[in-house]
Amino acid sequence: MPKLPKVLASGDVARELGVSYQYIDKLAKDGKLKYQQTSSGRIFLFEDVKAFKKERAKKAKKDPRIRIK
Repeated sequence: MPKLPKVLASGDVARELGVSYQYIDKLAKDGKLKYQQTSSGRIFLFEDVKAFKKERAKKAKKDPRIRIK
């Protein structure tokens, strides 16, 4: 049986990144964080969130405005 990808809801992504739900909404609307729209809301693949978090950590080293929790 193939392994299914782990998916997260917006609130889970917000907790994972240490940001607000509203910021996740903005990232999704701006196309900065990939998502899939479902009938019950947005879902995010864990791998996409992990990649975004890694890229954000790189940027945080150069930009003091970006805070990582």
